[in-house]
Amino acid sequence: SSDLPEQAHVCVFSDFDASLDHEARVRLVESLILALRPKAVMNVNSRACWDAIERRGKALSRITDLYATFFCKDYTLSGRPAGYSTTHFRSCFPHMKKIYVDNQRFMQELISEYGVIGALRDRLVVLKQPTSSDASLQAPLSSVRSTALPVLWAGRFSRQKNVELLISIAEKAPHRVFHVYGRGDEAYEAMLKDATSRLPN
Repeated sequence: SSDLPEQAHVCVFSDFDASLDHEARVRLVESLILALRPKAVMNVNSRACWDAIERRGKALSRITDLYATFFCKDYTLSGRPAGYSTTHFRSCFPHMKKIYVDNQRFMQELISEYGVIGALRDRLVVLKQPTSSDASLQAPLSSVRSTALPVLWAGRFSRQKNVELLISIAEKAPHRVFHVYGRGDEAYEAMLKDATSRLPN
């Protein structure tokens, strides 16, 4: 990734063997931790890593400090909660050094839902997204004409992110310019390409 320092060593499982199935990926995560004995492991949306922690978390946490991030809950079409915070929090939390979330409300939801008590709450940390300290961005909004403010939308193109609503808002706000960045489900990428060709903003 371009976000990593030049000296970072990047290994992509699929580069080694594109045919690796999920079970092999889980075993590979376990084997790498056991062999390399890193100081810490940070899991950012890796199912293989979550499953490795679920299976061998007690042993792995004796070798390395385990960290992870949760961003929010996902939901199925029927409204049932889904995502790693739903499927892996309960089984993996005892082995984690810290779990980072990006907002206070979600952290409180996890504490309440799973009965996280006492000092264990210190393992949950709100890590808010960084903002620029550039003084030019600190001007009060009242000093800028509201019609001049562009809209920035960045994220995964998926049902959860409500791409249809984004397009509907852009249709109803032709005076605003929308800058949309991301990748995701092919159907939503096609929907956004169509909207881009139809909407001048």
